[in-house]
Amino acid sequence: MRWLGWILGIALGLLGGQRGYAKESYFLDIQELGSSFGLESLVIRQISQDRAGFVWLSTMSGLARFDGYTFRYIRNPLLEGKVNTGLDIIGDYDGWLWVCKSEVRYEFQYKVKSRKIFQLDIFSEKLIPFKKGAGANAPFEEAEVSAIRTDRNYIYIGLIDGRVFRYRDGVWHCIFLDENKLPVLDILPGQPGGHWWVIRGNTLCQISSAGQILDTDEVQLDITFKWSLELDPWYRVVLITQSGLKKSILLKEQGEPLRSYDKKFGVDLSAGSELFYDKELRMWLYQRDH
Repeated sequence: MRWLGWILGIALGLLGGQRGYAKESYFLDIQELGSSFGLESLVIRQISQDRAGFVWLSTMSGLARFDGYTFRYIRNPLLEGKVNTGLDIIGDYDGWLWVCKSEVRYEFQYKVKSRKIFQLDIFSEKLIPFKKGAGANAPFEEAEVSAIRTDRNYIYIGLIDGRVFRYRDGVWHCIFLDENKLPVLDILPGQPGGHWWVIRGNTLCQISSAGQILDTDEVQLDITFKWSLELDPWYRVVLITQSGLKKSILLKEQGEPLRSYDKKFGVDLSAGSELFYDKELRMWLYQRDH
């Protein structure tokens, strides 16, 4: 099977600022980025952006940084692995880019064979293992981590026993405890001091700032495929999942049930498998054909 891919940076100029869908206008500036920009692999696992504005890609050829002109690859043996090695870009916190390297096997349940979390200095490219950085005083073991996210204020780590911890300024706090001890598969921070989301088992849960479950929706995740869970500029949850050749794009609005995403809610995401919104509200969409 031959995979082709490209990155589409779509600049969304939202006019008027009103939420009503019919009153919104969009200016789409689409640029295709490929080998002429230094991109060595067209198979892309993840896209992210740091506070300095660099866009990072996890590719089959390694970790790449895009400065608006060219891609530069970070060559470090600690980030390399076997064919079944995945490299996830967690996000930017306190001047460091957080990345996670994992080697997995699939049995009756999803099991992590090994997981290594690193902090990468975005300018010097210095790499620090989790246990020598923020994880030095963590109240859990690195092998217990099942999900990790960052926002501009905190690091969020979910564990296989259903707990979620938040880190800032050298201190870890437990902010969610699942009584059923279902593994945390993903975490989605919300507005500062407001609600946030977690996927535990096959359930998308909205969590209050006090750690209480406010709303739940059933989701069908195929753990052999990567999914994309993001907030759009209106703080709506967008979930892209895939199982075999079948792909689902779902939208979750405040107080509404999870439903299929329609292009009337923004732009057409039907061809995308990975997306994120950068700090200038531009949508980056990765598309794959096979």
